[in-house]
This record gives sequence, structure tokens and C-alpha cells, in this order.
Amino acid sequence: MLPIIAMLELSILSLFYFGTGSALHWFLIDFIIYALAVFRSDQRVLKYGTALCTVSVFWVCEFMGAEKGLYLSAQDQKVALFLVFLCSSFAVAVIVSMVVNRLRTVNEHLRILTEKDELTGLSNRRKVLADADDIFADSIVQQDSCVFAIIDLDHFKRINDTYGHDAGDLVLVKVSETMAAVVRDQDEIGRYGEEEFIVIMRKVTLKQAEAVMERIRTAVENMFVETEQGIVIPVTISIGLSTMEPGVSRFEEVLAQASKALYVAKRNGRNRIAIESSFQD
Repeated sequence: MLPIIAMLELSILSLFYFGTGSALHWFLIDFIIYALAVFRSDQRVLKYGTALCTVSVFWVCEFMGAEKGLYLSAQDQKVALFLVFLCSSFAVAVIVSMVVNRLRTVNEHLRILTEKDELTGLSNRRKVLADADDIFADSIVQQDSCVFAIIDLDHFKRINDTYGHDAGDLVLVKVSETMAAVVRDQDEIGRYGEEEFIVIMRKVTLKQAEAVMERIRTAVENMFVETEQGIVIPVTISIGLSTMEPGVSRFEEVLAQASKALYVAKRNGRNRIAIESSFQD
């Protein structure tokens, strides 16, 4: 509505006050830019309708308007022309600002999409590994401890084969929600593989981290996952833990140790936590 009102005001001023010699009607071009830049692709009627209306009003002013305005002298029209230039510059600046803000919004949305796992809503592999690198580096600089955990759903292939991939996706979503609700606010959690997850815990000892993981393991074990067909799917997880140790310079080394611990948990019967570290205080 606002562009239409402003368009009418400009056409009236150009036709009856300033005259087409003031070039005021050229300001209407900004409304074409506005229509093409602001309206979304699904608003084609508004976008092209506003652009077509603007072109029509412009040509009406160009061919039907008097050269000089009815109420302004030649000197006054020079002043008016200068004011038109200022108004046009301001309008273009506003439109450009709107376009830039929209681009920033779109870019932020795309950034979120590139960092989130589509199914679970957790950080994806690339994002959680980037977080692991940052947290590990900060822990070294601040001489704090950090613990890495790798979590794996037990017998996930059997769940997919028995109940179907839709049920498998449901399990992944429910497990992700449960784990995200248990981890501490300062920790990072993300999806590492199909049924694998990573948790990076800041400023925590192995015992404290083990307590957090035990709460996660218990919460998942007691979780109620029911399909649309009313089938209840039992779910358990195995967890491998590892912490920073002297001489370790890369977070991948800690992650590899956590992966070894996960293998131990799987080998010892699943639905349990294993720790790979010489420091288990």
C-alpha cells in the first residue's frame, strides 16, 4: 500500500505542482527497484503489478504533464529539482538498505542450514567438529580440562531392518531431543554419523563427564519411542569418553581415544559407558 500511495503523491506533484521539467517523476523508477527487490518470488502479482503500474504512471507524467508547474517560478523549480535529487538519493539509500538487510537475513538462514543436521536439528558433523577444535584450543590456552564423548545407538541397523527407516528416523529424532535436554548449556552436541553423536564438555573432569553421560544413557534407556502403528521400540546407547592429556596437541587425538572407548563399551555388552584415559579422577 505504501508504494502505491507514494506513487500517487509523486504523480500529482509532478503533474500539477512542479511540472515534468522538475524531473520529479523520474523518482518513480525507484519503485520499480523496490518492487523487484522487496517482493518475494511467490508474490509475482504484487511484484510485476507494482512495476507495471509504476511504468504507466511515469509515461502519463512524461507525456501529459506540463513542462512547468502551475505554482512555481523557474527559480523555484531549480530548488525543487535539487530537493528531488535529495529525496531520490534518500529513497535509493533506503531501498538499498532494505535489500542488504534481506540479504543478511537470507545469508544467516543459509548459515544455519549449513550448520544444522536436517533430521535431528543438532549441529551437523562439520559444525560439531569445528566446535570441538575451538573448545580444545580454548582449553589449552586457559589450561582447562575438556572431555569428548562419542555416543552410538545400539543395534540401529536392526531397528531400521525390523521397523523400517521411518521408524529409524523417529528414533534418531527422539534420542537427539532427549540428549539435548540432558547435556549442560555450556556443552556442544552434534550428529557425527548416521547413528553416532559427539558431545564436547567444557571445564569438566572425567568423573563429572561420566555422570552427565550416565544421565543421558539412563534417559535414553527409559525413553518411550512409539511409531504411528503403535509399536514401541526399545532404544539404548553406548558411550565412549576421553579427555585431554599432556602431550596431546590435536583434538582428533582425543576423539580417536573416545572412539576406542566406544568400541570397548560395544564389546562389553552395549548400553554402557567406557573411558579411555590415564587420568580418571
